[in-house]
Amino acid sequence: MVSLARLVADSGSDLLPVGRLPVPSPEVSGVHISELADPVPYLDGGELLLTTGLPFTLRGVAYDAYVVRLAGAGVSGLVLGLGEGIDEVPDGLSAACEHARLALLVVPDGVPFQRLTRTYWRQATGEDRASLTRSMSAQARLIRALVEPDAGERTVRILAQALGGWAAYVPYDDSGRAVVWPSSRAPLLPEVRREVRRLFAGSRLGAATFPVHQHDVVAYPVGLADTQPGALAVGAGRTLAAADRLLVTTAQAVLTSVHAGVSRPDPGSGPDDQAFDDVRIDLVARRLRGRDDGRPRPAVTTASVRVPDVAGVALHLAREVIRGARPGESEVTGWVAALEQARPPLAETVREYLRARGSWEEASRALGVHRNTVRARIAAAEQLIGVGLRDPDIAAQLWLALRDR
Repeated sequence: MVSLARLVADSGSDLLPVGRLPVPSPEVSGVHISELADPVPYLDGGELLLTTGLPFTLRGVAYDAYVVRLAGAGVSGLVLGLGEGIDEVPDGLSAACEHARLALLVVPDGVPFQRLTRTYWRQATGEDRASLTRSMSAQARLIRALVEPDAGERTVRILAQALGGWAAYVPYDDSGRAVVWPSSRAPLLPEVRREVRRLFAGSRLGAATFPVHQHDVVAYPVGLADTQPGALAVGAGRTLAAADRLLVTTAQAVLTSVHAGVSRPDPGSGPDDQAFDDVRIDLVARRLRGRDDGRPRPAVTTASVRVPDVAGVALHLAREVIRGARPGESEVTGWVAALEQARPPLAETVREYLRARGSWEEASRALGVHRNTVRARIAAAEQLIGVGLRDPDIAAQLWLALRDR
């Protein structure tokens, strides 16, 4: 996502901050133009709100009340366009923004708002492309790791680097060797081991989130339904996006091959290993798609890959992984149970949020609480179950599970 600091830097003289920008710089989810006295019902949070000042000059809205509403809605900043009724920043507006800790910026007279909008979308599109490139590169490296002698260690390291956090393979048995990257996170392992053993041993949970030393950890079982020797734990410091979960699923498949007795390829067995290692990559559809939830188990998915071409074939193989990345029934059931057991219970809030198709305003009216309460509860729910509710696959299955409860 685009940061406000980067947008200011790339906009040059078209966008000028009034005073210092917040640190850390807020992320901008979009650029929204509004001259309404109260634009909050039309905001989702994170927007950079642009106005020429009509709420103040034409409608007589008080600076303090206006700014407090915007800050409460979670906007990333307020931009005042000069020259259309307001030629300089009013002291009252500047003081209100400073008091509410809301970034205030100006667009000079004669600069069209559209120029700022184009700058934002150019940055956002570039971020998306860069994210896709990074994700595909990480997918290729994870698949390539399967044929290496230290496949488990490589997989953990690649995943941690791709997520920008830490990752670990933790066997349930105390005698098993845990693998963590970076090594500075090793002190977390004893507690992580206790938690994953408590949550996954003998259960059908597909994922679980728990705190360790004030850090949120998301863990996933490794292995097949009848053979699960351990778990993959990650600490990304944020809610995992769809691309992140795809990487996690691929890492699960590789670790299943390494630790759960699933066949691994022998890189030296091919007749032409001087030039190529002809690698049979077992993505194990039983692990990726055939969860033990009553659905039929397909045959193991295999592909013959020449290692120098593995980056090119990663997208083809990832389609199998994508199908498996969709949550299974047991995983969704685990999410629902966690939401219902939370304090305060979060299931009702999530249900109404999904019913309102992500509208904070509609959900808050249905629940009889302030929209900021809904925001806080949804953020807590996403942290608890380790997935984002804006993902359509997640939202659809969770809605079906919660609809009639």
